[in-house]
Amino acid sequence: MKKAILYIFLLILLATSFCDRKETQKEDGEVLHVTDGDTFDCIYDGKEITIRLYGIDAPESGQPYGKEAENWLRNQVGDKVVDIEKVEEGYYGRTIAIVELNGTNINGALVKNGLAWVSDRYCDRDSLCDRWRNYQQQARENDAGLWGQPNPTPPWEFRDQ
Repeated sequence: MKKAILYIFLLILLATSFCDRKETQKEDGEVLHVTDGDTFDCIYDGKEITIRLYGIDAPESGQPYGKEAENWLRNQVGDKVVDIEKVEEGYYGRTIAIVELNGTNINGALVKNGLAWVSDRYCDRDSLCDRWRNYQQQARENDAGLWGQPNPTPPWEFRDQ
């Protein structure tokens, strides 16, 4: 009897894990304009939309390294076709997404190069966000990008000021 209950429990657990699994679908997006270090406009699914990079926060334009992050993103994705994995619809009608170009995760690369923070408030994909947090720690230890400053101000604190 106990074995039967255990098997039923395991079957229910297995079935619900498949029901909760989200299909991740990547679509091409043609980048039109880079707005700042973590936002750009593109043609996606036949419409012009604004993409906000998921799970990270780059310095604002008026902050140290804000222009560097924007220029880096423009050099990487400007006028190119990128793979966009839509995560959700965000504030202001922006599409929150994970972006790749030629196998490089752009969100993570910004962090790795010391040009963005991992946003602990919004980054909730455990293995991916943990990898990005490791990139951030390495960038910090190597004084890469914004981490070369004595006390860099995160953009969410800068916006609150």
